[in-house]
Amino acid sequence: MIKIRNYREQVYPVCVDYGLTAEYQTSAEAAFASLLKYELLYGAGVRELSPTLVVVETTVASKLDTVKFSGSEEEMAPLVALCAEWAKDQNEPLPEECVERLLENTKGNAFAIKHLLPFVEGRTRLKNIVKRLEQGHVTMV
Repeated sequence: MIKIRNYREQVYPVCVDYGLTAEYQTSAEAAFASLLKYELLYGAGVRELSPTLVVVETTVASKLDTVKFSGSEEEMAPLVALCAEWAKDQNEPLPEECVERLLENTKGNAFAIKHLLPFVEGRTRLKNIVKRLEQGHVTMV
């Protein structure tokens, strides 16, 4: 079983620390799905990575979520492998066509861009990982 701990902090307009908002244990498969669907695809950044711990931070609607996934090395291996690949693209700029499409679809609205950008980043990074998997450049455990 993998333990998931979620901390939330309001970062704008005032700083409010909600503290621990959820803590539970789940299967490795459910944890992997949660990491992918609710963190990485929202543009999460990998903040800490070890064989038994993954820490990601996700900002959505001015709230910073810090989620810690912990478990045995065997259970955590797929999550660690995914986050290691994810981190490779973490500081890469978005491809120009993604930026152009975002600007076009939002008509340059700064509010819309701010709130949609994490989703665009998450989807783009996932596509990069899938491409590397298909080309055999990377193997997931």
